[in-house]
Amino acid sequence: MKSTTEKCDFCFSSLEYLYSPVNSKREARVFVCPECLLVQTKYSKKLRKKRRASISCDADWGNIRIGKRNRLFSNLSFILKYCDFTKIKTLLDVGSNRGDFIKYIFQRFSHLKITAIEPDSNLIDYKNEFEVIKRKFEKVELSEKYDFIYCSHTLEHVDSLKVFINKLKEVLKKDGILFI
Repeated sequence: MKSTTEKCDFCFSSLEYLYSPVNSKREARVFVCPECLLVQTKYSKKLRKKRRASISCDADWGNIRIGKRNRLFSNLSFILKYCDFTKIKTLLDVGSNRGDFIKYIFQRFSHLKITAIEPDSNLIDYKNEFEVIKRKFEKVELSEKYDFIYCSHTLEHVDSLKVFINKLKEVLKKDGILFI
């Protein structure tokens, strides 16, 4: 591995280049930080073109997301085993996607005040049930702190992991629960 001029999004150390995915339409390059071991992908800044909807599991980009739904019941099984939602009042779902998690939780715990953050308005069909914010989490100003924050299959979409994690900490109550 060789050092580069690219910097880690989390600790700002110099990254080491790992590889470039085959057929990457955005000239993706994958790096690892030797200090914090965060693996991260950097893209060519010159290739910022409009993307069209597609399914992808290759190095190109796909915006039809299924990961959240596939992990939902495993996540719920773990969460419900350790969290007493009768004592939780406020819930934030960061990157709520189609709202599968919050719909499931709200059916069972309708006392919750739920806020959903999802920047892709094409996915939102639950806007009348919950407070919905249609922006990236990093760009949202929240005046409230939350008892429970759910964040599944979202970290790979953030611009800066450090900014994102710090913002999560900022809006989580002192004794709150964060599920990533």
